[in-house]
Amino acid sequence: MSEIQTKKCTGCGEILLANEDNFFKSNHGKYGFEAKCKSCRNKQIKAWQKANEDTERVRSREWRRNHPEYVKEYQQYYLKSGGVKRANDKRRANPEHHKKDLEAHRRWVKENPDKFKQSQDNYVANNPEKRAEQFKKHRLKAKYGISLDEYVAACENQDGRCYLCHRPTEILTVDHDHNCCPGSRSCGKCVRGLLCGLCNFMLGAAKDNPDILLKGIEYLQNPPGLPKEPIYECFENLVESYLKPVVQSESQEETC
Repeated sequence: MSEIQTKKCTGCGEILLANEDNFFKSNHGKYGFEAKCKSCRNKQIKAWQKANEDTERVRSREWRRNHPEYVKEYQQYYLKSGGVKRANDKRRANPEHHKKDLEAHRRWVKENPDKFKQSQDNYVANNPEKRAEQFKKHRLKAKYGISLDEYVAACENQDGRCYLCHRPTEILTVDHDHNCCPGSRSCGKCVRGLLCGLCNFMLGAAKDNPDILLKGIEYLQNPPGLPKEPIYECFENLVESYLKPVVQSESQEETC
Protein backbone atom coordinates (compact mmCIF):
# COMPACT_ATOMS: atom_id res chain seq x y z
CA MET A 1 0.00 0.00 0.00
CA SER A 2 1.51 3.33 -1.06
CA GLU A 3 2.14 5.92 1.64
CA ILE A 4 0.29 9.25 1.39
CA GLN A 5 2.84 11.99 0.61
CA THR A 6 2.52 15.35 2.31
CA LYS A 7 4.55 18.53 1.87
CA LYS A 8 5.07 21.61 4.01
CA CYS A 9 4.74 24.97 2.29
CA THR A 10 7.79 27.15 2.89
CA GLY A 11 5.58 30.26 2.62
CA CYS A 12 2.66 29.76 5.00
CA GLY A 13 4.06 26.67 6.80
CA GLU A 14 0.87 24.66 6.18
CA ILE A 15 1.21 20.91 5.60
CA LEU A 16 -0.70 19.85 2.49
CA LEU A 17 -1.02 16.82 0.26
CA ALA A 18 1.71 16.76 -2.36
CA ASN A 19 -0.45 16.90 -5.50
CA GLU A 20 -1.30 19.26 -8.37
CA ASP A 21 -4.27 20.70 -6.47
CA ASN A 22 -2.00 22.27 -3.85
CA PHE A 23 1.38 22.77 -5.59
CA PHE A 24 2.69 23.72 -9.02
CA LYS A 25 4.88 21.15 -10.77
CA SER A 26 8.65 21.60 -10.73
CA ASN A 27 11.69 19.57 -11.79
CA HIS A 28 13.69 20.69 -8.75
CA GLY A 29 11.36 19.74 -5.89
CA LYS A 30 11.53 16.59 -3.80
CA TYR A 31 8.21 15.23 -5.03
CA GLY A 32 8.22 17.09 -8.34
CA PHE A 33 6.50 20.20 -6.93
CA GLU A 34 7.54 23.71 -5.96
CA ALA A 35 8.42 24.60 -2.38
CA LYS A 36 5.49 27.02 -1.93
CA CYS A 37 1.81 26.15 -2.27
CA LYS A 38 -0.29 27.59 -5.07
CA SER A 39 -1.82 30.28 -2.87
CA CYS A 40 1.56 31.59 -1.68
CA ARG A 41 3.06 31.29 -5.18
CA ASN A 42 0.20 33.28 -6.74
CA LYS A 43 0.63 36.02 -4.13
CA GLN A 44 4.36 36.11 -4.89
CA ILE A 45 3.74 36.37 -8.63
CA LYS A 46 1.16 39.15 -8.25
CA ALA A 47 3.47 41.11 -5.93
CA TRP A 48 6.32 40.83 -8.43
CA GLN A 49 4.05 41.87 -11.33
CA LYS A 50 2.86 44.91 -9.41
CA ALA A 51 6.42 45.93 -8.51
CA ASN A 52 7.59 45.41 -12.10
CA GLU A 53 4.46 46.53 -13.96
CA ASP A 54 6.22 48.21 -16.88
CA THR A 55 8.69 45.38 -17.36
CA GLU A 56 5.97 42.76 -17.14
CA ARG A 57 3.79 44.60 -19.66
CA VAL A 58 6.65 44.74 -22.18
CA ARG A 59 7.52 41.08 -21.60
CA SER A 60 3.88 40.00 -21.97
CA ARG A 61 3.42 41.91 -25.23
CA GLU A 62 6.66 40.50 -26.61
CA TRP A 63 5.62 36.95 -25.75
CA ARG A 64 2.18 37.36 -27.38
CA ARG A 65 3.81 38.80 -30.48
CA ASN A 66 6.16 35.81 -30.75
CA HIS A 67 3.52 33.14 -29.98
CA PRO A 68 0.33 34.10 -31.88
CA GLU A 69 -0.83 30.46 -32.21
CA TYR A 70 -0.88 29.99 -28.41
CA VAL A 71 -2.67 33.30 -27.94
CA LYS A 72 -5.38 32.38 -30.45
CA GLU A 73 -5.86 28.95 -28.90
CA TYR A 74 -6.17 30.43 -25.41
CA GLN A 75 -8.60 33.11 -26.58
CA GLN A 76 -10.89 30.50 -28.14
CA TYR A 77 -10.79 28.41 -24.97
CA TYR A 78 -11.43 31.48 -22.81
CA LEU A 79 -14.47 32.50 -24.87
CA LYS A 80 -15.97 29.00 -24.92
CA SER A 81 -15.53 28.56 -21.17
CA GLY A 82 -17.36 31.83 -20.43
CA GLY A 83 -14.25 33.54 -19.07
CA VAL A 84 -15.08 36.91 -20.61
CA LYS A 85 -18.52 36.97 -19.04
CA ARG A 86 -17.14 35.97 -15.63
CA ALA A 87 -14.45 38.65 -15.81
CA ASN A 88 -16.95 41.33 -16.88
CA ASP A 89 -19.43 40.35 -14.17
CA LYS A 90 -16.67 40.44 -11.56
CA ARG A 91 -15.51 43.85 -12.75
CA ARG A 92 -19.05 45.29 -12.83
CA ALA A 93 -19.62 44.06 -9.28
CA ASN A 94 -16.84 46.41 -8.13
CA PRO A 95 -18.29 49.97 -8.00
CA GLU A 96 -14.88 51.61 -8.53
CA HIS A 97 -14.07 49.52 -11.60
CA HIS A 98 -17.56 49.99 -13.00
CA LYS A 99 -17.29 53.77 -12.58
CA LYS A 100 -13.88 53.82 -14.29
CA ASP A 101 -15.22 51.74 -17.19
CA LEU A 102 -18.17 54.11 -17.68
CA GLU A 103 -15.93 57.17 -17.63
CA ALA A 104 -13.52 55.58 -20.10
CA HIS A 105 -16.40 54.59 -22.41
CA ARG A 106 -17.94 58.06 -22.34
CA ARG A 107 -14.55 59.62 -23.01
CA TRP A 108 -13.98 57.30 -25.99
CA VAL A 109 -17.47 58.03 -27.39
CA LYS A 110 -16.85 61.76 -27.11
CA GLU A 111 -13.48 61.47 -28.86
CA ASN A 112 -14.68 59.03 -31.55
CA PRO A 113 -18.28 59.90 -32.50
CA ASP A 114 -17.97 58.52 -36.05
CA LYS A 115 -16.58 55.17 -34.90
CA PHE A 116 -19.25 54.91 -32.19
CA LYS A 117 -22.05 55.56 -34.70
CA GLN A 118 -20.57 53.03 -37.10
CA SER A 119 -20.32 50.40 -34.37
CA GLN A 120 -23.96 51.03 -33.41
CA ASP A 121 -25.11 50.70 -37.01
CA ASN A 122 -23.18 47.45 -37.42
CA TYR A 123 -24.63 46.05 -34.21
CA VAL A 124 -28.21 46.90 -35.24
CA ALA A 125 -27.68 45.37 -38.68
CA ASN A 126 -26.13 42.15 -37.31
CA ASN A 127 -28.43 41.73 -34.28
CA PRO A 128 -31.95 42.90 -35.22
CA GLU A 129 -33.81 40.60 -32.80
CA LYS A 130 -31.54 41.36 -29.87
CA ARG A 131 -31.67 45.09 -30.63
CA ALA A 132 -35.48 44.98 -30.74
CA GLU A 133 -35.56 43.24 -27.35
CA GLN A 134 -33.18 45.81 -25.87
CA PHE A 135 -35.29 48.67 -27.26
CA LYS A 136 -38.45 47.13 -25.82
CA LYS A 137 -36.77 46.64 -22.45
CA HIS A 138 -35.54 50.26 -22.38
CA ARG A 139 -38.93 51.63 -23.53
CA LEU A 140 -40.88 49.71 -20.86
CA LYS A 141 -38.56 50.96 -18.12
CA ALA A 142 -38.40 54.55 -19.35
CA LYS A 143 -42.10 54.98 -20.19
CA TYR A 144 -43.94 52.72 -17.76
CA GLY A 145 -41.41 52.07 -14.99
CA ILE A 146 -41.60 48.26 -15.31
CA SER A 147 -39.06 45.67 -16.40
CA LEU A 148 -39.31 43.33 -19.37
CA ASP A 149 -39.62 40.36 -16.99
CA GLU A 150 -42.63 41.97 -15.28
CA TYR A 151 -44.26 42.63 -18.66
CA VAL A 152 -43.70 39.05 -19.83
CA ALA A 153 -45.06 37.69 -16.54
CA ALA A 154 -48.20 39.82 -16.92
CA CYS A 155 -48.67 38.60 -20.51
CA GLU A 156 -48.38 34.98 -19.38
CA ASN A 157 -50.80 35.63 -16.51
CA GLN A 158 -53.37 36.97 -19.02
CA ASP A 159 -52.60 34.15 -21.47
CA GLY A 160 -51.64 36.72 -24.12
CA ARG A 161 -55.17 38.17 -24.14
CA CYS A 162 -56.63 41.60 -23.46
CA TYR A 163 -57.92 41.85 -19.90
CA LEU A 164 -61.21 43.44 -21.03
CA CYS A 165 -62.24 41.82 -24.30
CA HIS A 166 -60.16 38.60 -23.86
CA ARG A 167 -59.12 38.69 -27.49
CA PRO A 168 -55.65 37.26 -28.24
CA THR A 169 -53.23 39.85 -29.60
CA GLU A 170 -49.53 39.98 -30.37
CA ILE A 171 -48.98 43.36 -28.72
CA LEU A 172 -50.56 44.23 -25.37
CA THR A 173 -50.55 47.87 -24.30
CA VAL A 174 -49.63 48.88 -20.76
CA ASP A 175 -52.54 50.69 -19.12
CA HIS A 176 -51.99 52.98 -16.11
CA ASP A 177 -54.03 55.28 -13.88
CA HIS A 178 -53.96 58.79 -15.36
CA ASN A 179 -55.06 60.28 -12.04
CA CYS A 180 -51.66 59.27 -10.65
CA CYS A 181 -49.54 60.02 -13.72
CA PRO A 182 -51.23 62.28 -16.32
CA GLY A 183 -49.92 61.78 -19.82
CA SER A 184 -48.38 58.76 -21.51
CA ARG A 185 -45.70 57.99 -18.89
CA SER A 186 -46.15 56.05 -15.66
CA CYS A 187 -44.22 55.78 -12.41
CA GLY A 188 -44.70 52.00 -12.45
CA LYS A 189 -46.83 51.92 -9.29
CA CYS A 190 -50.06 52.93 -11.07
CA VAL A 191 -49.94 50.27 -13.81
CA ARG A 192 -53.37 48.61 -13.92
CA GLY A 193 -52.88 45.87 -16.49
CA LEU A 194 -52.41 45.00 -20.15
CA LEU A 195 -55.04 45.82 -22.77
CA CYS A 196 -55.34 45.66 -26.52
CA GLY A 197 -55.07 48.91 -28.45
CA LEU A 198 -58.84 49.27 -28.98
CA CYS A 199 -59.78 48.78 -25.32
CA ASN A 200 -57.02 51.10 -24.19
CA PHE A 201 -58.26 53.73 -26.67
CA MET A 202 -61.81 53.25 -25.35
CA LEU A 203 -60.74 54.04 -21.79
CA GLY A 204 -58.74 57.02 -23.00
CA ALA A 205 -61.68 58.36 -25.00
CA ALA A 206 -63.88 58.04 -21.91
CA LYS A 207 -61.16 59.79 -19.89
CA ASP A 208 -61.25 56.94 -17.33
CA ASN A 209 -64.70 58.18 -16.22
CA PRO A 210 -66.83 55.25 -14.90
CA ASP A 211 -70.05 57.27 -15.40
CA ILE A 212 -69.43 57.55 -19.14
CA LEU A 213 -68.65 53.84 -19.40
CA LEU A 214 -71.79 52.90 -17.40
CA LYS A 215 -73.84 55.23 -19.63
CA GLY A 216 -72.36 53.42 -22.61
CA ILE A 217 -73.49 50.06 -21.17
CA GLU A 218 -77.00 51.47 -20.65
CA TYR A 219 -76.97 52.82 -24.20
CA LEU A 220 -76.03 49.43 -25.64
CA GLN A 221 -78.66 47.60 -23.60
CA ASN A 222 -81.48 50.14 -24.27
CA PRO A 223 -80.66 52.19 -27.36
CA PRO A 224 -83.05 55.10 -27.86
CA GLY A 225 -83.17 54.67 -31.61
CA LEU A 226 -84.14 57.31 -34.17
CA PRO A 227 -87.51 59.12 -34.44
CA LYS A 228 -90.08 57.12 -36.42
CA GLU A 229 -91.29 60.18 -38.38
CA PRO A 230 -89.02 61.79 -40.98
CA ILE A 231 -87.11 64.67 -39.61
CA TYR A 232 -88.83 67.25 -41.85
CA GLU A 233 -92.25 66.13 -40.56
CA CYS A 234 -91.04 66.50 -37.00
CA PHE A 235 -89.87 70.00 -37.88
CA GLU A 236 -93.24 70.90 -39.42
CA ASN A 237 -95.11 69.63 -36.37
CA LEU A 238 -92.81 71.61 -34.14
CA VAL A 239 -93.41 74.82 -36.13
CA GLU A 240 -97.14 74.24 -36.20
CA SER A 241 -97.31 73.64 -32.45
CA TYR A 242 -95.32 76.81 -31.88
CA LEU A 243 -97.34 79.07 -34.22
CA LYS A 244 -100.82 77.79 -33.38
CA PRO A 245 -101.20 79.80 -30.10
CA VAL A 246 -99.95 82.93 -31.89
CA VAL A 247 -102.51 82.59 -34.73
CA GLN A 248 -105.34 82.00 -32.27
CA SER A 249 -104.49 85.13 -30.26
CA GLU A 250 -104.38 87.26 -33.43
CA SER A 251 -107.81 86.01 -34.55
CA GLN A 252 -109.31 86.78 -31.16
CA GLU A 253 -107.97 90.35 -31.35
CA GLU A 254 -109.57 90.85 -34.79
CA THR A 255 -112.98 89.69 -33.60
CA CYS A 256 -112.82 92.07 -30.70
